[in-house]
Amino acid sequence: MSKSSLPPGPKQAFSLNADEQSFELIGNLLSEYGDIVSLPSPDGKPPQIIINHPDYIKEIFVTEHKSMQKGTGFDRVKILLGNGLIVSDGEFWQRQKRMIQPMFHKNVLQKVHTTMCECNIRLVENWKAKSEQGESINVTKDTCYLALEIILRALFSEDYDEMSYKGVNPFFVLAEHTERDLDLVVKFHSLGKYVKRCMQDRIQHERYPDDLLSMLMLTEDKITQERMTEKEVLDEVMTLIVAAHETTAATVNWIWYFLSENDQVLASVRDEINRLDSNPPSFEALQNLPYIRQVIDEALRMYPPGWLLSREAIDRVELGGYQLDAGTNIFISPYYVHRHEEFWQSPEQFDPQRFSESHAKQINRYTYFPFSMGQRRCPGEIFALIEMQVHFAYVCKHLDMKYIKDKPIILEPLINLRTQQDFYMQAQPRH
Repeated sequence: MSKSSLPPGPKQAFSLNADEQSFELIGNLLSEYGDIVSLPSPDGKPPQIIINHPDYIKEIFVTEHKSMQKGTGFDRVKILLGNGLIVSDGEFWQRQKRMIQPMFHKNVLQKVHTTMCECNIRLVENWKAKSEQGESINVTKDTCYLALEIILRALFSEDYDEMSYKGVNPFFVLAEHTERDLDLVVKFHSLGKYVKRCMQDRIQHERYPDDLLSMLMLTEDKITQERMTEKEVLDEVMTLIVAAHETTAATVNWIWYFLSENDQVLASVRDEINRLDSNPPSFEALQNLPYIRQVIDEALRMYPPGWLLSREAIDRVELGGYQLDAGTNIFISPYYVHRHEEFWQSPEQFDPQRFSESHAKQINRYTYFPFSMGQRRCPGEIFALIEMQVHFAYVCKHLDMKYIKDKPIILEPLINLRTQQDFYMQAQPRH
């Protein structure tokens, strides 16, 4: 094989994006051409490369990570989120990561855990009230509001209620407006005034409550001893709000679907919950919920929220025996890697046991990365996992949830893997 040749692939050009066309095309190309595919770019740039093998994934995320930067598609995200941790790169990204990392340390998560419990208690009371009225539960919407409230209260604590008008937080527009279009960009940017107003009030009155916003405002970079500017804090806050609620809500939605379709899995979840001394589970008790964690891991395997990742080669690199020019965009889809038949037995089957302690040791670490991996691994991963454990431990203890099968579940592969229609269930109190 010539080192200068490109991987096999079609001749027709196509621009890959996080959309339904690309989702289907990637699946077809991997099926036809194998684990490394070349796809011509329509804009005269180097061909796009799609990879689907752990050896290549290790090269991109670990071995050659210094030769990579954020790939195509993040310019559109930047329009919405500014230069936050998701889209920034280089030395600035390194600096921001150093300053944000302490927000996800154990002592901070322990405090946020209390907020998670309180929000889920209110959710269950709300679902019980709907049950008494004979109303169905819009799980998709309600869990989206839940995830939003948790991250907003974690960020703003005592200022959360001050932002709200008649009990409704202005950021809830993110749950109401599901289309990620220009209209949402305009509405989302207008929300920045609430964050700025909150920051300015804290500075003016030297009032810094114990929450994530105060940490962002006060944390100093270990190297430069400088704090973030107002704009930098704003970008990170807006990034956290979007990233921390969308991905978690999408996964929770899928888990409710899987529990509704797998009676034995649900029974095992309840057996585990019944052994807890308290519910909501204490922070320390979360380690006694290994099976719920397996359920979460398996749902993330089947429907990783961020289904398409991209990297751009800064320098000329070798991958799989092929020489790739600088400027080449490399695409990785966790969705397809997580279902690779060579590395996953019965990949289309929902089976939490594959993540049990004995089985998990056999999983190739480069075939499972719902939170990305390497240097760019999501720092909020543990936050999300704790949030989901608390939710299912508490709700499954107090409610029976039955899936209302009036519409088929259809996958919507846009920025996140969501259900095309909202997911409805009927709630009944458990005694």
